[in-house]
Amino acid sequence: MVDAITGYVVGKMGDYLIKEASMLMTVRDDLEELKTESQKSGLKWF
Repeated sequence: MVDAITGYVVGKMGDYLIKEASMLMTVRDDLEELKTESQKSGLKWF
């Protein structure tokens, strides 16, 4: 019983962490794109 619950919780946590990592990578990609576009238009980043 404990093994089943532990497996379920670990599985859910794994799914959550994968979704979070994917979201953070998307945000990073979006920021890089914004930075590149702003540099092309003459804006400077700190």
